[in-house]
Amino acid sequence: MVFSYRVGGDLLLEKVRIPVEEGGFILLTGKENTAFGFLGGVVAGVFPVERESVPRLDELVKYFMGTLDLHEGKIPDSAVYLGPDPEKHLLFSRVDEEIGAQLGRDEEPVSVLERFGLSPAFRERRIATLSGGEKMKLALSLAFAKSARCTVLHGIVPWLDGTGRELLLREIKKARERGGCVVVLEQETGQLDPLSDARFFFDGKTLSPRGPDGAKNSALENPSSFSMKEKFKGNGNSGSGSIVSFSNVDFGYPGEEGEFRLNGISLELLPSRIYGLTGDNGTGKSTIARLMLRLETPESGSVRLLGDDLARLGRERIMDGISYVSQFPEQQITLSTALQYIERASKKGNTLSHETLSRYFKEGEYPVSQLTPLDLKILTLGSSVNPRTKLIILDEPTWGMDGEGLSVLLHTITYIADRLEGASLFVISHDEVFMRNLGADLMRLQSGKIMRVSVNGDVSDRSRLRNVLAEGEHPEGEHPEGEHPGGDG
Repeated sequence: MVFSYRVGGDLLLEKVRIPVEEGGFILLTGKENTAFGFLGGVVAGVFPVERESVPRLDELVKYFMGTLDLHEGKIPDSAVYLGPDPEKHLLFSRVDEEIGAQLGRDEEPVSVLERFGLSPAFRERRIATLSGGEKMKLALSLAFAKSARCTVLHGIVPWLDGTGRELLLREIKKARERGGCVVVLEQETGQLDPLSDARFFFDGKTLSPRGPDGAKNSALENPSSFSMKEKFKGNGNSGSGSIVSFSNVDFGYPGEEGEFRLNGISLELLPSRIYGLTGDNGTGKSTIARLMLRLETPESGSVRLLGDDLARLGRERIMDGISYVSQFPEQQITLSTALQYIERASKKGNTLSHETLSRYFKEGEYPVSQLTPLDLKILTLGSSVNPRTKLIILDEPTWGMDGEGLSVLLHTITYIADRLEGASLFVISHDEVFMRNLGADLMRLQSGKIMRVSVNGDVSDRSRLRNVLAEGEHPEGEHPEGEHPGGDG
């Protein structure tokens, strides 16, 4: 099929050619802008949306109601589209309700869940308690269970752990064997490349073919050209006390028996450091961040912020010390435009927030509905920092990001770090290569415990680490939480 897509006088997609053929697997990568997001939706028949004009809403939804010019071919008769935010594809409160609503009551939930390694116990889980990766696995299970003629996936790889990525490859192969076509829009293309029939690069408006050795545009393959580690050495006397500390913290979600628990977690985040936390889907990585923000409360043990018991601190004091960009930054945004956040920062006298946002959002209002994942992350980051910020938390920062966008995000962080004293960075991600490039002290969360993997990007031997986890040994540089030399997290 060959098509163009325009909104008003703007040509977003120009004569894009995608060979949607029976049994094919098409891989698209490139510039992750607004048009790239609409590319997959057009192929799947999601856009343009037809609706009556409502003057107050027209500006907010205009990109979804553009004009499609189909030059050759046709939209697939049946198609499924899954975008980079799994929450937008899950509407019910429980997993079994979601499966029944999307697939019908005759579909066996257990067989659906097995597609991406989710246990039968997930039938009874509340979707709100699932991790981001588990939500994506559920959304993928539903997408492939529909056996559509064309399955379009955008930005799903960064959410998945190693097992999830292997199961994704299996489902793509099975879809092709039954004659379906799979189109994937992705930045982390390494595991997908060998399986694809055709590869294309998006330059911001149109596609061009590329071979397996062609231009890459991946967060994994284009690490930052500067050292983030140098930016977090402190701008003066950063102090020796911890920013955040956990002491024997236990936590589990009520009513979710048999699922993950955090068991006796003890850790310490010191000033002027970069920390990375990795682990499989559903092990509790995001829950660690939520405990730091007192969005969750430990069953036992304590969490302290700058030496004070978190349980005794007000919300304003917590947010004054911690800047948080969640897996789903759109959910943190309460105003309608970036300009409103800039104006709010000015009224509050928050010069750091005002300067950070003004550097990126230079002119115009920037309606939230039209922002890219990069825009949303910078808006959330810039609006939550202040001159007293001591910890920046980034949860899965690489999803929805091309190499250029990730570089912009990192430069924004360094701009902020240069204006803070003794602040630290805490990154949660499956992308260990990315965190090593940052020079992070890397930790792994497994079986409710935290294990150190590497210090300042110096990677420990992975085979020895497997032995540590299996046998409980503690070779040099690999210590269980609570036993780190010097107590440095």
